[in-house]
Amino acid sequence: MLDLAEGETLTFHVVRWEEGDVTIHPRHQPEGKTIRALRVWVRPADKPDFPPYWDFTATKLVAQLRPMLPLLQSSGRRVTLTARGLSVKRVYALDLSGA
Repeated sequence: MLDLAEGETLTFHVVRWEEGDVTIHPRHQPEGKTIRALRVWVRPADKPDFPPYWDFTATKLVAQLRPMLPLLQSSGRRVTLTARGLSVKRVYALDLSGA
């Protein structure tokens, strides 16, 4: 799952994606909690380590990215995310200016 610190960026190209439920195990709920996630596969050069995808769970980020994914995949445009804010109040700025 994506967890960028304040001011950190992530740049990638969308290869494919899927949306579904994942189970996380936060400290306050060790039995697990099911949340929605957007899994985005990226080019090997964008994420050389396994697995070749990012899981996005931040509600606002998923809502921003989801409608753009078909265009991002077909156009090959680069996406850059920048984390703003701390912990649970974190939001992500999207830059789609890359080719």
